[in-house]
Amino acid sequence: MPDELKPMIKIGNVTPPQYLNDAGDWELVKGAGGAYRMQESVEVSGEPFSGSGNLTKEFTEPMSGLVVSNDSVPGASGAADLTFTIDGKTRTVKAGEVYEGRFKPFESVTINSTVPWRAETLQTIGGSTVVVPPADITAPDNVTNLTTSNLTATSLTLTWIASASSDCTGYDVYRGSTLLASVTGTTYNVSGLTQATQYTFTVKAKDAANNIASGTSTTVTTSSSADTTAPTNVTNLTTANITQTGLTLNWTASASSDVASYDIYNGTTFLANVTSITYNVNGLAASTAYTFWVKAKDASGNAASGTSVDATTIAPAADTTAPSNVTNLTTSGLTQNGVTLNWTAATDNVAVTGYEIYNGASLVTTVTGTTYNVTGLTASTQYTFTVKAKDAAGNVASGTSTTFTTSAAADTTPPNPITGLTAGTVTSSSVPLTWTISSSGDVANQEVAYSSNGGTSYTVASGVINPSSNSYTVTGLAANQAYTFRVVAIDGAGNRSTAVTTTATTAAAGLTTYVSASFDGSDSTTSLPVAETGQSWTAITGTWGVSSNQAYPATSVADSVAVIDSTKSDGEVQVTFAQNPYAATNVRLYFRVVDANNLVMVQSGTGGVYQLFKRVAGTYTQLGSNTTGFTPANGDVVKVVLSGSSIAVYINGTQRLTATDAFNSTATKHGIGTNSSTAPRFNDFTVKA
Repeated sequence: MPDELKPMIKIGNVTPPQYLNDAGDWELVKGAGGAYRMQESVEVSGEPFSGSGNLTKEFTEPMSGLVVSNDSVPGASGAADLTFTIDGKTRTVKAGEVYEGRFKPFESVTINSTVPWRAETLQTIGGSTVVVPPADITAPDNVTNLTTSNLTATSLTLTWIASASSDCTGYDVYRGSTLLASVTGTTYNVSGLTQATQYTFTVKAKDAANNIASGTSTTVTTSSSADTTAPTNVTNLTTANITQTGLTLNWTASASSDVASYDIYNGTTFLANVTSITYNVNGLAASTAYTFWVKAKDASGNAASGTSVDATTIAPAADTTAPSNVTNLTTSGLTQNGVTLNWTAATDNVAVTGYEIYNGASLVTTVTGTTYNVTGLTASTQYTFTVKAKDAAGNVASGTSTTFTTSAAADTTPPNPITGLTAGTVTSSSVPLTWTISSSGDVANQEVAYSSNGGTSYTVASGVINPSSNSYTVTGLAANQAYTFRVVAIDGAGNRSTAVTTTATTAAAGLTTYVSASFDGSDSTTSLPVAETGQSWTAITGTWGVSSNQAYPATSVADSVAVIDSTKSDGEVQVTFAQNPYAATNVRLYFRVVDANNLVMVQSGTGGVYQLFKRVAGTYTQLGSNTTGFTPANGDVVKVVLSGSSIAVYINGTQRLTATDAFNSTATKHGIGTNSSTAPRFNDFTVKA
């Protein structure tokens, strides 16, 4: 067994079971499967961590214990308990206390704290296979160029070039078989020698696994007395075989008899120590001036001042070969004003240094990669781009071209709007709409939407409506509800026309007839017959009679009015203008009547139109605009749909007039009338709600 024991083998911070072999080295106890097995469990420290707040810590391996320190000082301001949770169980650590515990294997812990704390996990190792990395048994390479200098009667300096092995950690220096020192550098000063004595010195490279190289040796004899005289300089130092990257140095040996070797320098950089009178220099740069020195050196390490020579390496031959053309030139990401060019790299006898990008004959830029983003182009325009590879000598390839046309400019012009939007005969859940289609030729779709809040927000009712269609029925509406309807023309680019709107009120669901007066019965010049629903007519102004089952004003007075009380202010009031609904006669349907001076009415007005008016304290005010596009005629069925302040007028089932006005909105009397004429005739008067 050796006098001194080597350090034991460690795995991380664990010392596994091992034994000393006959050579005095430690060997691990081997287990099944070629791995090494711990013979007993060992608890070791895991990863420490700390904080001053809440933290959930996860581990890559199972832990078996935890030590937690509550670093707050009991009784001090801010001191507080903390808690930690492992596998759903929470424990408390009071201020100033340290908790240490063992648990079933766990892989995370949550600490909840408002004070500073520290923690460290515990991990049990043993009883399970621990895989040890393969042992490093390869010694590093030997050092080279081991030389001596500064030789005296009792000392010298050893110098060497480092081992080429990347895992070399140091060098053992021997005098004979005696270890003098272990160093990490490439020089060592030896002292305590005997004059005129021959010595052999060996330098052995070693690595972290303590593998030691066989060693490089040099033999030297100390001086009988101190030698401080440098040799004479070499002569006739010349260069030969000059190329772009190297040359040969030749010289005549120093005349001194004690010359041991020659140091070669590139400027002030040491290159090598040789014993011959020639040296090949490599690794130079082309077309570059250098100064080389050769210094004779004796066994005592005395070096001459040196002899120098200047030399310039050869310039490379002129490169006149252009690179190959790029291949696979393609475009991608084409837009109205840009495109991306992509290509496969070119090749060259020396090296490709870049690519020139041309737009037609104009150089745009030079890049080093194989892609370029072109910008600033014009929409709907054809371009030809060329990519030319070039090298450092300025040689340029003929180029590879591609032609493309940029995308068309975006269509941002909306189509013309539709016209003549009209609501037809409504039901309690639907409203038919008709219109004249847009005059634009690029309409791809028409959208119908409706609003129950006066146009504040809309619900799209339609899918894609053929651009040549001029009608759509909106369904699924609420009964007795005023709606605003909107139609928009949309082109293929998604541009939307100005919206055109109209309004309509759906019929009440399950309407009950409260007044039904057909005026059937004997002719009369003084009164109107009782309605079939039992109500009696009241002539507020003028005298009213019946002729051929039609009501008429028997006397010609201004603003002749006959009403009947339906007890309903909302609903539908309807009558047929049987004869003479002409402009000069002002045939009228009254509703929400209080008296002759306070009422609302729809009439056939001057110019062959229908109009909405209210009369407040004897003064007429028109509501909304006149109807357009048709002329009042015999047999027109006039209906008014009332809902709160909403008023909608339908002529022969088509909505023609709308208004919003709350005047007399609770009045329940409705009726018929005219202005200064006995010609008009009425029949089929009804009130439904």
